[in-house]
Amino acid sequence: MNDDNLQQCARQCGERAWRLACALMRNAHDAEDVVQEAFVVAARRRDRIPSDDPWPWFATAVSNVARNARRTRSKHMHDEPAEVAAPAAKPDLSVLVAEALAQLPEPERDAIACTHLSGLTQAEAAAALDVPVGTVATRVRAGLAKLRAKLGKSDKEVALGIGVMFVPQPQGGIEAATQRWLEGAETRAGEALTETGVNMTRSILIAGAALVAIALIVWFGMGGSGAGAVQPDGNDAEQVAAADNTASDAGPEKTGGMPDEASNTYTESHTDTGETTGPATKDPQPAIELKLADELVYAEARWPTTLDPHNSRDAVNTKQLQMVYEGLLESDPFVPSTLRPCIAAGLPKWDAATRTYAFTLHDDVRFHDDPCFVDADNLSGAGREVTAVDVLWSIKRMSLGDNYWLIAGRIEGLDDFRAGGKELAGDERLEYLEHDVAGLQAPDDHTVRIKLTGDPGTFLFALASVATSVLPREALRSYGDDLAFHPVGTGPYVISEFVLNRKIVYDANPGYREVRLSNVPAGSPFASLEGMRLPLTRRVVFEFGGNAETITAQVREGRAMEARIGFDELAAMLPEGETLDPGVHDLAPGQPENVVVRIAIEPTLQYWRFNMNDEVIGKGDKARAMRQALSLGFDRAAYIRDVLAGRAVRANGLLPQGGIEADCALGSQEFDAPAARKALADAGFELNGDGDKWIAIDPETGRQPELCLVTRSLNFKEEVNAFVGRVSGLTGIAIRIEYATFPEYLKRMTEADGQIFDAGWVMDYPAPEDMYGLWYDANDTLAAADAEYAQALHGLENLRSPDPEQKQEGLRALQTLNRVLDRDVPFVAIAFNVSVRLCREGYLQPEAPLSLSIPLKYCAVTK
Repeated sequence: MNDDNLQQCARQCGERAWRLACALMRNAHDAEDVVQEAFVVAARRRDRIPSDDPWPWFATAVSNVARNARRTRSKHMHDEPAEVAAPAAKPDLSVLVAEALAQLPEPERDAIACTHLSGLTQAEAAAALDVPVGTVATRVRAGLAKLRAKLGKSDKEVALGIGVMFVPQPQGGIEAATQRWLEGAETRAGEALTETGVNMTRSILIAGAALVAIALIVWFGMGGSGAGAVQPDGNDAEQVAAADNTASDAGPEKTGGMPDEASNTYTESHTDTGETTGPATKDPQPAIELKLADELVYAEARWPTTLDPHNSRDAVNTKQLQMVYEGLLESDPFVPSTLRPCIAAGLPKWDAATRTYAFTLHDDVRFHDDPCFVDADNLSGAGREVTAVDVLWSIKRMSLGDNYWLIAGRIEGLDDFRAGGKELAGDERLEYLEHDVAGLQAPDDHTVRIKLTGDPGTFLFALASVATSVLPREALRSYGDDLAFHPVGTGPYVISEFVLNRKIVYDANPGYREVRLSNVPAGSPFASLEGMRLPLTRRVVFEFGGNAETITAQVREGRAMEARIGFDELAAMLPEGETLDPGVHDLAPGQPENVVVRIAIEPTLQYWRFNMNDEVIGKGDKARAMRQALSLGFDRAAYIRDVLAGRAVRANGLLPQGGIEADCALGSQEFDAPAARKALADAGFELNGDGDKWIAIDPETGRQPELCLVTRSLNFKEEVNAFVGRVSGLTGIAIRIEYATFPEYLKRMTEADGQIFDAGWVMDYPAPEDMYGLWYDANDTLAAADAEYAQALHGLENLRSPDPEQKQEGLRALQTLNRVLDRDVPFVAIAFNVSVRLCREGYLQPEAPLSLSIPLKYCAVTK
């Protein structure tokens, strides 16, 4: 074995080692020490690193270092009881479980934490805890049995998914941290290891991590199995060879993933087939030429943090949430900036006089079958019909959470409702959600009226967000305020198998209303599927826990649909000289024949933002000239090449090409260094120099102007420094860079503590107003006010009108906005991010410009 083995170990194991260490140590500081010491062990014993799969061996090193660290601090553990959440007026299950776990003997707490939280098989947990495998199985069974007996709760009453432990990123990101650990290991490889290998500054309990997610543990343990069906980690090299990693001493794993009573598809008798009761399929699919496979498989690196739509702000969660939840509207998967009805029967009617939208609901929308609906008259738990009250109740619940910013200040009376209820919890919150809100009305079961506080603007786009999905009150009453992993929605899929941290399987909802693929553009690969019933694919499987390398391998081998890849990998896959234009690209000869590359522009803008309220860069003619000069002196192509390594496309405006049917290019966003210096000269600055080294002098001060750029680019300091120096040389304006951590950066931006901010913006909804609304906002500390701009911004909604005259009004409004932006230059638009995906040939996914996330009910793969 040689240095290549250590490098391979670092590439394949760095991220997984960090996740395991965080699970064992409960904080990033101690996890950093543990992973570093594990790499030191690997560097000293590099001849023992397996060349085929180093992870099991390296995971044992991580576990051993962590266990030794705990032993050295054991004398402090008895003085520091495990933290338990403060009881509410009526304790919820999270509190009860925490208290029950704290009363378990330490060996049982450790066994549960290792197998269910840390992702170790029982054989691997045995190695990590230095006990026999049978002992681990016994401890897990005994611990879970005591928890169930202590709680006295049935699955139906358990609040599933109390929370999933977030794993923080190491300093600088995982790639930088892995390199840091590797370099540190090489430096220390010749040193003698201390007995513990880690200098611990805080007491550590493996079982403490279980307090974060033990509700999940209890739920999955209710089936009677002690097996931890999660991603396997590793054991000591000698023990791994003898261990059967697929065996479980605790008995066979329960089929179906979810305990029967807690399944979100109610079954009269749960069987291996996973069949569920519910309405029969209404009509067979129409005969079509294109043959679709019955299953889609996706490989994902990260497990979702929640499946509660009202409490999720993570793109990873969104893909999962769209499987089971829906709202009144949804974004058109084929046409940019266009909405279509979802559980609403049509687009709403707008009454300008009363500022009210009126929606009519479909009469065949039903919630998924679920035990939360069981009562004396519904012993089967059949899902009930969705009513207008459910829609209003869901908006009220959403208003009490973190996603309220989407509709804040928009609905009459809802701000006051939020103020009165956001601090409530448990039964008090349930009761409060029954209160009326003036702007939310349900005159009958199928009519929803929403009264706004002002002009509608982009309000309807918020109703197409997963954050405004509709869910039943019965689910909240049965499972608690956190529905993290027991979704009950109206969507096209239901969960049929759920293995914590490993797998989620979705089957087509047998009770899904009749919805067919429509409005497919001519020439689309979906054209031959028009009229086919949704969802297009009967089963969707998500497998979690891999890294970039293993996920890419699954796609290349035909076992998964897609994988994001880096540009470095891409260069080796495409034919020589292939341009990286958006679209589908065939791979080079010798690469797998059934795989293609898809390059797409994402609606994510990178830009420099000027503080328009700053005295130097924000106010006056000289400030405007400096903003113009910096924008014209910014070579976007060079920045993409030298700083972003080609992973973006140039932005000459606020929307990517194809975002809307209009020209959004801004003259102020072109690269023209002579024009930059002319703008300064016209404002009275003196310019001295030649080539790419200029100095601008302000005659009033006799000095070169110096500006402060606040950036988060901690991983690209050398490249950023060089590029900013070039912009400074071309314009003559001195720029001082101040690097900040992300929390520091946000604080400085909020407090307007800086003159230029290196920023990025991901579109909240696929409409031009989202980007154009950033720059003149009275509530934004960096923005200036402009009445002409504000008035024109309201006119952008006319761009979506089918009426030609109104559409022309929208285009005129767009021209006004662009003229003001070219005049004032409140930003430097740099680049739009580009996604590169390796996809199975025949994989069909709509890709409308500006679309953030396409529901998988529209996706398929040909046979």
